Amino acid sequence: MGENAVNSAIKYTLENDPQNFWYLNNGISILCDEGSIEVDAKQIRVRNPQIVNGCQTAMSIRNFSSDLNSDVMVRVIQASDFDFVRKITLSQNGSNPVKNRDFRSNDPTQIRLKHEFKRQGCYFYIKRGEAFKDELKRDKSAKETYPFQELNNEVVAKCVVAVKDPEKAISKGNETFFSDMYFDIFTPEISTFKCLAPVLLFWIIKDTYEGKKKFHIFKASTFKGRAAYHVIAIICKALSDAGIDKWKKRFASTWMNTDENATDVEWDRWNAFYKNLKPVINEIFEIFYNDWLKENKKTKTEYDSFLERKNAMRDTIKRHKKRFGQLFTQIADNFEKNALVSPEKEKIEVPAK
Repeated sequence: MGENAVNSAIKYTLENDPQNFWYLNNGISILCDEGSIEVDAKQIRVRNPQIVNGCQTAMSIRNFSSDLNSDVMVRVIQASDFDFVRKITLSQNGSNPVKNRDFRSNDPTQIRLKHEFKRQGCYFYIKRGEAFKDELKRDKSAKETYPFQELNNEVVAKCVVAVKDPEKAISKGNETFFSDMYFDIFTPEISTFKCLAPVLLFWIIKDTYEGKKKFHIFKASTFKGRAAYHVIAIICKALSDAGIDKWKKRFASTWMNTDENATDVEWDRWNAFYKNLKPVINEIFEIFYNDWLKENKKTKTEYDSFLERKNAMRDTIKRHKKRFGQLFTQIADNFEKNALVSPEKEKIEVPAK
């Protein structure tokens, strides 16, 4: 949680009132899969321990630079049932509410993706307090280990949902993505490329479209940020309909390989891809904006509900069927020609240094 009032209070007590620390602190609660008391050795042996309450206390004690003259109460609870663990964690964390994302940070799929992304040079951010900036403080060589730096699993969840259901990506949030929808998004077999490809599209889309002066009637950034998920879905649909083989993996590979070691030809292809995609993205945004404007004149529907409306993308494509058919062809041709390495030339692994 970083530096805050709670951490400061803990440090103050350790320094100025150590004999009363036991009374003034709520203590530390640790969950484990298995635990046993070794009476003779005066030890508790645990397997897979996780602090579920009192992590700030533990970290403040760890970071305390002077002599420690205090006691702290520690509870060790053996439990493996997820619902029971969730109930314990929620009930003991009132001052800093636990989010659904926090519960999923130790899920096997999140751990697997974190390791796989590391091999590819990307830092997969899955837990509060463990952002890339925090990793840099712990390890000065992190920039070499992770040349592509941070990929947030919250952003991944939203973009993965957008591929098939942009309306839901707009209307729902992380508490839903990491609870009711979690196993639909982060399936056991999900790959790093399926995570990365829609996020790359999101970055490109956000960087490309600037809007026109007519957006003065409301914040252009608000419209752009929401409509961007429809653009992701449309690009993915164009590539899927074209039947392009393994486009997500090939697209992510192209992006990863277009670095300081890329050839001039590779850079020329990527620049051509970006240049050709920009007017397509702009036109898709314009189509959605103009449809919203017409709808708003008829029903005074707010722009956010228009973009969230069920089947909003499908209906938009249907209204502009001929033009979208042409745009789909442009998208597929541009990707195939400039942004997708051939399957046999993939070189995606970046050894951790």
